[in-house]
Amino acid sequence: MFNNTNTNNNNSDLDSVIDSLFEGFDDAVIYESGSYAVPGIYTVEINEIKLVQSAKEGAPWFFIVELRVLSSTNVDRPEGCTMSWSVNMTRKNTAFSNIKAFVRGILPDANLTEVNTALIKRLCAPEQEVAGTLANVEFYLIKTKAGNDFTKSRWSAYTAPETPSAPVPF
Repeated sequence: MFNNTNTNNNNSDLDSVIDSLFEGFDDAVIYESGSYAVPGIYTVEINEIKLVQSAKEGAPWFFIVELRVLSSTNVDRPEGCTMSWSVNMTRKNTAFSNIKAFVRGILPDANLTEVNTALIKRLCAPEQEVAGTLANVEFYLIKTKAGNDFTKSRWSAYTAPETPSAPVPF
């Protein structure tokens, strides 16, 4: 184990600089950042669903789904990598629509009345009841009114790829 006690008093100048520069360091939070979703067609495993507030002061909340890629058409997000799909909660109409489409995609047997706030609470809870769920998703770009790229998604329940059947002997 690292011994962080000061055994050399000749470093008092350095200690003063560090004390000044690192004021508040002991209480700092580590902000996680993952690879974001990019266009492609994927089979993914859901690792975690969470709500996170951006690190910037007064910044928005995000609904984030952490994914492990099982298959991919995008070389930048190959099989085995992880990526994050995030929904900015600032524009609630758009956010709610995207989140409902996601939930209906991964839980196709849930009727629309079951996709509600109580379900979102369960999905984001520490138990992570859908962790390990497989899904198919297509991420694609559209242009916003301002002309910027925006990544959209189409979620669906996992379907195994078709395997060719063995020839039938005569």
